[in-house]
Amino acid sequence: LFFWWGYLRCVATLPRMWNMFVQIVIDCWVHISEIAVDVLHATLG
Repeated sequence: LFFWWGYLRCVATLPRMWNMFVQIVIDCWVHISEIAVDVLHATLG
């Protein structure tokens, strides 16, 4: 019973961790694309 309770709690926290992970990835991509745009503007003048 305790095993199942721990398993359920683990599964319940997974989506939250996944959302956090996705948020971090999106933030990184936004940051990278902003840098890429700055570099493009710098090279194109």
